[in-house]
Amino acid sequence: MHSQLSAEKTPTLHKVYLLIIQLTTKWEEYADDPKFAPVKDVLEASLTNTNKWYWTVKDTMMYFIMHSTLE
Repeated sequence: MHSQLSAEKTPTLHKVYLLIIQLTTKWEEYADDPKFAPVKDVLEASLTNTNKWYWTVKDTMMYFIMHSTLE
């Protein structure tokens, strides 16, 4: 996800938010995987923080503009 954003000259909201969703989905998978048990607390804290900011922005007009379609 970092490389996708780094490759953009000007990352736009519609790409950033899709990547945040992908990132949180991956972190949720890692948090449930016993292989990542040593860092589970960190993953869960990161998910809490990311979700807090995602849902804060989701209640703004920018979120709705970003998801609108141009016709």
